[in-house]
Amino acid sequence: MVYKSMKSQSQSTLTPQQNTKNTKPKKPKKPIPELKILRFVEDIIAVDAFCFAPHPDIETYILTHFHSDHYGGLCKSWSNGKRIIVTKITANLLIFKMRLDPEKLMVIDYNEEYDIPNTNLTVRCFDGNHCPGSGIFIIQCKMSGIRYLHCGDFRINQEMIRKLIPYQPFAKIYLDTTYLNPIYNFPRQDVLIEEVCRYLEDKSTHFKIKQPRMIDFFTRGRDNNSPNAFLIVIGTYLIGKERIAIKLAERLNTKIYCDEVKATTLRMFQWPHLDKLIDTENPHQCKIHLIKLRDMNSDYLVEYWKKYSLSFKSIVGLSPTGWSFKYRKPIQELSEMIKLDNDDEIVRRTISSQFEKTFKKDEGKGFALSRIIKLPYSEHSSFRELFYFVSLLQFREIIPTVNESNNEENYRWLNKFNAFDGLNLEDL
Repeated sequence: MVYKSMKSQSQSTLTPQQNTKNTKPKKPKKPIPELKILRFVEDIIAVDAFCFAPHPDIETYILTHFHSDHYGGLCKSWSNGKRIIVTKITANLLIFKMRLDPEKLMVIDYNEEYDIPNTNLTVRCFDGNHCPGSGIFIIQCKMSGIRYLHCGDFRINQEMIRKLIPYQPFAKIYLDTTYLNPIYNFPRQDVLIEEVCRYLEDKSTHFKIKQPRMIDFFTRGRDNNSPNAFLIVIGTYLIGKERIAIKLAERLNTKIYCDEVKATTLRMFQWPHLDKLIDTENPHQCKIHLIKLRDMNSDYLVEYWKKYSLSFKSIVGLSPTGWSFKYRKPIQELSEMIKLDNDDEIVRRTISSQFEKTFKKDEGKGFALSRIIKLPYSEHSSFRELFYFVSLLQFREIIPTVNESNNEENYRWLNKFNAFDGLNLEDL
């Protein structure tokens, strides 16, 4: 269809001088960095490299997960290659959010091996334990047997390493080194989630507001329910941080409230257990709400709580990010990290100390009470987990994919990890 202006021809005609703004040439895109190119004997592919100029020899791209710093540059009209290898959840999000042509996608299941068309390569993907749909990818040349492991963004656990051991040694490992620094020695993900659930489950039952609210006097007995002690709001990204919400909802026997836009995204995962927990219509009945992580501050929480003050006496915000604070003192020797038996105790103290710090704001008719608990929770691997990963797997070369400008320090630690003997996977 050709759009016709309602203006007359004399009104809409521009001279070349007048039209210079509209004909300004676009800035050329940069070539794909070598860090994002995997080279084999005859074949090369690119990983998370969609915002760069087309490469004449690359037909196959991999998207490790649906976070903007990795899919940046992808759009409906993207045509740099012939196929993008993705997991099912990532494919669902690309098709729904970007209207990407499904024909451009090579969708693969976890744990299965696939031939990459028009190449001598195979690809196998394991769960990256990062955001939903994230993957770590083993790419192998059928002619030479050379295997590369690309980790995208990932959170290491025992199950992951067990799955990788049969495929070692790797010629190259492209490693997510986001937290390759001893100050980021935060606790295991499962330990943190369990202690958060245990603490808030106990508080929801036994916690009492010391100062009664006038509003509770007038609403007492309404619908045969008294207000809950607090509403829990959890900061999330577009996707990511769902594990805490799911486990907490199951422990508190409640559903999870979010708006319809967020709910539609969550349904893209096709997780039946999550779909049953989502509620977009009854926020007063849901003890857990999802908000944007960037909104996690006391002033926003107070304004948010006002809408639900008849049902909740106060509000508690959970801010789950590995950047929260230094969880432990930096280690002096790697041997200090072999066993961490008191992780659960440290997590409880961390949560408890923050829960007791209350932001109190006078709202005229009473006080608004809010708390923010910064959780040392991340969906990237901790320093200790990177130590185990590098020490337990066999490889010829390891390539940091984050903070490359700090590679001198990155390799100092990676070489120490690789030289360390005596680790037991069961201690991870």
